[in-house]
Amino acid sequence: MHFFEERHGIFRNIPLVSDINGDRVTRIISDVKVDEYKFSTSKDWDQYVIKIGDKDKFVNGDQVYHLAIAF
Repeated sequence: MHFFEERHGIFRNIPLVSDINGDRVTRIISDVKVDEYKFSTSKDWDQYVIKIGDKDKFVNGDQVYHLAIAF
């Protein structure tokens, strides 16, 4: 991710329900890890939300976020 101005981090939304080849598929996320950054998770309707960053710290320029998600 490249930030052109200072930010606290990013949000990543993962759809929990999708249509795949005409079938409705529901994902169950059992574990999330983010290396080297504070993060929190929540659900918003049919989205799994990963908030990566720190409200007390700004980032700028290139940032690499490594996420591990267990379905």
